Amino acid sequence: MPSDPSQQLYEDPSTVSYYAERQDLLFSEEAMLRIARNHITGGRVLDIGVGAGRTTPHLMSLEPASYTGVDYSASMVENCRKRFPALDFRVADARSMPGFESGSLDFVLFSWNGIDSVDYEGRESVAREVFRLLRPGGMFAFSSANGRNLPPRPWTFTAIRNMGIRPSLKGLIYGMIQWSAGLIHFLKLRTHEASHADYSIRVDQAHNFKLLRCLVNPAQQKRQLLRAGFADVTAIDREGQQQNPDDPAFVSCPVCYICQKPTS
Repeated sequence: MPSDPSQQLYEDPSTVSYYAERQDLLFSEEAMLRIARNHITGGRVLDIGVGAGRTTPHLMSLEPASYTGVDYSASMVENCRKRFPALDFRVADARSMPGFESGSLDFVLFSWNGIDSVDYEGRESVAREVFRLLRPGGMFAFSSANGRNLPPRPWTFTAIRNMGIRPSLKGLIYGMIQWSAGLIHFLKLRTHEASHADYSIRVDQAHNFKLLRCLVNPAQQKRQLLRAGFADVTAIDREGQQQNPDDPAFVSCPVCYICQKPTS
Protein backbone atom coordinates (compact mmCIF):
# COMPACT_ATOMS: atom_id res chain seq x y z
CA MET A 1 0.00 0.00 0.00
CA PRO A 2 1.55 3.36 -0.98
CA SER A 3 2.27 5.83 1.77
CA ASP A 4 -0.92 7.75 2.66
CA PRO A 5 -2.62 7.32 -0.75
CA SER A 6 -5.64 9.30 0.42
CA GLN A 7 -3.78 12.37 1.63
CA GLN A 8 -3.57 14.02 -1.79
CA LEU A 9 -7.28 13.31 -2.29
CA TYR A 10 -8.16 14.95 1.03
CA GLU A 11 -6.10 18.04 0.21
CA ASP A 12 -8.13 18.63 -2.96
CA PRO A 13 -10.50 21.65 -2.59
CA SER A 14 -13.38 19.72 -4.19
CA THR A 15 -13.00 16.96 -1.60
CA VAL A 16 -12.95 19.50 1.22
CA SER A 17 -16.15 21.06 -0.17
CA TYR A 18 -17.76 17.63 -0.44
CA TYR A 19 -17.13 16.88 3.24
CA ALA A 20 -18.06 20.40 4.33
CA GLU A 21 -21.60 19.74 3.11
CA ARG A 22 -21.95 16.72 5.42
CA GLN A 23 -23.37 17.67 8.79
CA ASP A 24 -25.25 14.66 10.16
CA LEU A 25 -24.09 11.68 12.15
CA LEU A 26 -23.80 8.52 10.07
CA PHE A 27 -25.09 5.00 10.59
CA SER A 28 -24.41 3.94 14.20
CA GLU A 29 -22.47 7.04 15.28
CA GLU A 30 -25.41 8.26 17.35
CA ALA A 31 -25.39 5.00 19.33
CA MET A 32 -21.62 5.22 19.66
CA LEU A 33 -21.73 8.73 21.12
CA ARG A 34 -24.59 7.78 23.41
CA ILE A 35 -22.45 5.01 24.89
CA ALA A 36 -19.49 7.38 25.24
CA ARG A 37 -21.50 10.34 26.57
CA ASN A 38 -20.16 10.14 30.14
CA HIS A 39 -16.61 10.28 28.83
CA ILE A 40 -17.36 13.25 26.58
CA THR A 41 -19.40 15.53 28.86
CA GLY A 42 -16.93 17.36 31.06
CA GLY A 43 -14.08 15.35 29.50
CA ARG A 44 -11.05 16.10 27.37
CA VAL A 45 -11.89 15.12 23.79
CA LEU A 46 -9.74 14.49 20.72
CA ASP A 47 -11.46 14.26 17.32
CA ILE A 48 -9.05 12.46 14.93
CA GLY A 49 -9.62 12.69 11.19
CA VAL A 50 -11.89 15.62 11.85
CA GLY A 51 -12.13 16.35 8.13
CA ALA A 52 -14.29 19.40 7.44
CA GLY A 53 -15.72 19.38 10.98
CA ARG A 54 -18.76 17.14 10.52
CA THR A 55 -18.54 15.67 14.02
CA THR A 56 -17.48 18.88 15.75
CA PRO A 57 -20.96 20.31 16.54
CA HIS A 58 -22.19 16.91 17.75
CA LEU A 59 -19.31 16.51 20.17
CA MET A 60 -19.51 20.13 21.33
CA SER A 61 -23.23 19.74 22.06
CA LEU A 62 -22.23 17.22 24.75
CA GLU A 63 -20.21 19.96 26.49
CA PRO A 64 -16.71 18.57 26.81
CA ALA A 65 -14.24 20.36 29.08
CA SER A 66 -11.88 20.66 26.09
CA TYR A 67 -12.05 19.77 22.41
CA THR A 68 -9.27 19.41 19.84
CA GLY A 69 -9.70 18.31 16.23
CA VAL A 70 -6.81 16.94 14.20
CA ASP A 71 -6.36 15.84 10.60
CA TYR A 72 -3.35 15.11 8.43
CA SER A 73 -4.90 17.19 5.64
CA ALA A 74 -3.87 20.83 6.07
CA SER A 75 -6.74 21.85 3.77
CA MET A 76 -9.29 20.16 6.02
CA VAL A 77 -7.81 21.76 9.12
CA GLU A 78 -7.87 25.20 7.52
CA ASN A 79 -11.54 24.72 6.66
CA CYS A 80 -12.31 23.77 10.28
CA ARG A 81 -10.48 26.81 11.61
CA LYS A 82 -12.64 29.04 9.41
CA ARG A 83 -15.86 27.32 10.44
CA PHE A 84 -15.09 27.12 14.15
CA PRO A 85 -12.58 29.91 14.94
CA ALA A 86 -12.97 29.53 18.70
CA LEU A 87 -11.90 25.88 18.71
CA ASP A 88 -8.52 24.15 18.54
CA PHE A 89 -7.65 22.40 15.26
CA ARG A 90 -4.23 21.04 14.36
CA VAL A 91 -2.48 19.23 11.53
CA ALA A 92 -1.36 15.89 12.97
CA ASP A 93 -0.77 12.28 11.98
CA ALA A 94 -2.72 9.87 14.21
CA ARG A 95 0.14 7.37 14.14
CA SER A 96 2.30 9.71 16.21
CA MET A 97 1.05 12.78 18.07
CA PRO A 98 3.90 14.03 20.28
CA GLY A 99 2.06 17.32 20.81
CA PHE A 100 -0.32 15.58 23.23
CA GLU A 101 0.70 14.39 26.68
CA SER A 102 0.32 10.80 27.79
CA GLY A 103 -2.82 10.16 29.82
CA SER A 104 -4.25 13.57 28.96
CA LEU A 105 -7.55 12.58 27.28
CA ASP A 106 -10.88 11.10 28.29
CA PHE A 107 -12.33 10.31 24.87
CA VAL A 108 -10.85 9.88 21.39
CA LEU A 109 -12.95 9.59 18.23
CA PHE A 110 -11.73 8.51 14.78
CA SER A 111 -14.84 8.64 12.59
CA TRP A 112 -16.08 7.81 9.09
CA ASN A 113 -13.65 4.93 8.43
CA GLY A 114 -10.72 7.32 8.59
CA ILE A 115 -8.49 4.67 10.12
CA ASP A 116 -8.86 2.61 6.94
CA SER A 117 -6.75 5.17 5.04
CA VAL A 118 -3.55 4.01 6.75
CA ASP A 119 -1.94 0.61 6.24
CA TYR A 120 -2.14 -2.27 8.68
CA GLU A 121 1.02 -1.33 10.54
CA GLY A 122 -0.33 2.21 10.68
CA ARG A 123 -3.52 0.99 12.33
CA GLU A 124 -1.38 -0.72 14.97
CA SER A 125 0.45 2.56 15.54
CA VAL A 126 -2.81 4.51 15.80
CA ALA A 127 -4.17 2.09 18.42
CA ARG A 128 -0.97 2.29 20.48
CA GLU A 129 -0.80 6.07 20.23
CA VAL A 130 -4.42 6.54 21.29
CA PHE A 131 -3.84 4.13 24.17
CA ARG A 132 -0.91 6.30 25.26
CA LEU A 133 -2.97 9.48 25.17
CA LEU A 134 -5.95 8.19 27.12
CA ARG A 135 -6.19 8.32 30.89
CA PRO A 136 -6.90 5.01 32.65
CA GLY A 137 -10.57 4.28 31.99
CA GLY A 138 -10.59 6.54 28.90
CA MET A 139 -12.52 5.49 25.81
CA PHE A 140 -11.61 5.12 22.13
CA ALA A 141 -14.34 4.96 19.46
CA PHE A 142 -13.92 4.68 15.72
CA SER A 143 -15.59 3.40 12.59
CA SER A 144 -14.12 1.08 9.99
CA ALA A 145 -15.19 -0.84 6.93
CA ASN A 146 -15.82 -4.54 7.51
CA GLY A 147 -13.09 -6.70 6.02
CA ARG A 148 -15.65 -9.46 5.53
CA ASN A 149 -17.52 -7.18 3.11
CA LEU A 150 -15.16 -6.18 0.30
CA PRO A 151 -15.93 -3.14 -1.90
CA PRO A 152 -17.41 -3.82 -5.35
CA ARG A 153 -15.45 -3.74 -8.60
CA PRO A 154 -16.43 -0.97 -11.07
CA TRP A 155 -18.01 -3.43 -13.52
CA THR A 156 -20.33 -5.06 -11.01
CA PHE A 157 -24.05 -4.36 -10.72
CA THR A 158 -23.54 -3.23 -7.10
CA ALA A 159 -21.03 -0.55 -8.09
CA ILE A 160 -23.19 0.71 -10.95
CA ARG A 161 -26.27 0.77 -8.71
CA ASN A 162 -24.34 2.74 -6.09
CA MET A 163 -23.68 5.45 -8.66
CA GLY A 164 -27.38 6.38 -8.66
CA ILE A 165 -27.55 6.96 -12.42
CA ARG A 166 -30.74 8.74 -13.41
CA PRO A 167 -33.00 6.98 -15.95
CA SER A 168 -32.75 9.67 -18.63
CA LEU A 169 -30.55 10.22 -21.68
CA LYS A 170 -28.61 12.97 -19.93
CA GLY A 171 -28.31 10.87 -16.79
CA LEU A 172 -27.07 7.84 -18.74
CA ILE A 173 -24.46 9.86 -20.63
CA TYR A 174 -23.23 11.45 -17.41
CA GLY A 175 -23.23 8.06 -15.74
CA MET A 176 -21.13 6.51 -18.50
CA ILE A 177 -18.61 9.35 -18.24
CA GLN A 178 -18.39 8.92 -14.49
CA TRP A 179 -18.16 5.15 -14.77
CA SER A 180 -15.34 5.42 -17.32
CA ALA A 181 -13.44 7.82 -15.08
CA GLY A 182 -13.95 5.51 -12.11
CA LEU A 183 -12.62 2.54 -14.07
CA ILE A 184 -9.48 4.51 -14.95
CA HIS A 185 -8.99 5.48 -11.29
CA PHE A 186 -9.50 1.85 -10.27
CA LEU A 187 -6.97 0.52 -12.77
CA LYS A 188 -4.35 3.04 -11.61
CA LEU A 189 -4.67 1.93 -7.99
CA ARG A 190 -5.38 -1.76 -8.51
CA THR A 191 -1.68 -2.67 -8.62
CA HIS A 192 -1.48 -1.70 -4.93
CA GLU A 193 -4.14 -4.19 -3.89
CA ALA A 194 -3.04 -7.09 -1.71
CA SER A 195 -4.47 -9.90 0.38
CA HIS A 196 -2.91 -11.09 3.64
CA ALA A 197 -3.97 -13.36 6.46
CA ASP A 198 -4.86 -10.44 8.75
CA TYR A 199 -6.02 -7.79 6.29
CA SER A 200 -6.48 -6.79 2.66
CA ILE A 201 -5.83 -3.65 0.64
CA ARG A 202 -8.63 -2.77 -1.76
CA VAL A 203 -9.63 0.10 -4.02
CA ASP A 204 -12.85 1.53 -2.62
CA GLN A 205 -15.70 3.05 -4.64
CA ALA A 206 -15.55 6.21 -2.51
CA HIS A 207 -14.71 9.31 -4.56
CA ASN A 208 -15.23 7.30 -7.74
CA PHE A 209 -12.55 4.71 -6.99
CA LYS A 210 -9.83 7.14 -5.93
CA LEU A 211 -9.33 5.67 -2.47
CA LEU A 212 -7.35 2.70 -1.16
CA ARG A 213 -8.53 1.16 2.11
CA CYS A 214 -6.94 -1.24 4.53
CA LEU A 215 -9.73 -3.68 5.38
CA VAL A 216 -9.71 -5.72 8.58
CA ASN A 217 -12.41 -8.13 9.68
CA PRO A 218 -14.02 -7.48 13.08
CA ALA A 219 -12.37 -10.46 14.80
CA GLN A 220 -8.92 -9.32 13.73
CA GLN A 221 -9.73 -5.71 14.63
CA LYS A 222 -10.67 -6.83 18.13
CA ARG A 223 -7.38 -8.71 18.46
CA GLN A 224 -5.45 -5.66 17.27
CA LEU A 225 -7.07 -3.48 19.93
CA LEU A 226 -6.40 -6.04 22.64
CA ARG A 227 -2.73 -6.20 21.59
CA ALA A 228 -2.54 -2.42 21.99
CA GLY A 229 -3.75 -2.81 25.59
CA PHE A 230 -7.45 -1.98 25.26
CA ALA A 231 -10.22 -3.96 26.95
CA ASP A 232 -14.01 -4.33 26.66
CA VAL A 233 -14.06 -4.12 22.85
CA THR A 234 -17.60 -3.60 21.56
CA ALA A 235 -18.64 -3.79 17.88
CA ILE A 236 -21.78 -2.03 16.66
CA ASP A 237 -23.38 -2.61 13.26
CA ARG A 238 -24.78 0.09 10.96
CA GLU A 239 -28.20 -0.21 12.63
CA GLY A 240 -26.74 0.57 16.07
CA GLN A 241 -26.93 -2.99 17.37
CA GLN A 242 -24.09 -4.66 19.27
CA GLN A 243 -22.59 -7.65 17.48
CA ASN A 244 -20.07 -10.37 18.25
CA PRO A 245 -16.93 -9.47 16.24
CA ASP A 246 -15.88 -13.14 16.22
CA ASP A 247 -19.08 -14.20 14.44
CA PRO A 248 -18.26 -14.92 10.75
CA ALA A 249 -21.84 -13.99 9.86
CA PHE A 250 -21.27 -10.42 11.05
CA VAL A 251 -20.72 -8.68 7.71
CA SER A 252 -22.48 -5.34 8.32
CA CYS A 253 -20.52 -2.38 7.03
CA PRO A 254 -19.34 -0.04 8.42
CA VAL A 255 -18.60 -1.15 11.97
CA CYS A 256 -18.26 1.15 14.97
CA TYR A 257 -15.84 -0.03 17.66
CA ILE A 258 -15.72 1.16 21.25
CA CYS A 259 -13.02 0.11 23.71
CA GLN A 260 -11.48 1.34 26.93
CA LYS A 261 -8.07 1.71 28.50
CA PRO A 262 -8.04 -0.41 31.67
CA THR A 263 -8.07 1.45 34.96
CA SER A 264 -5.15 -0.58 36.26
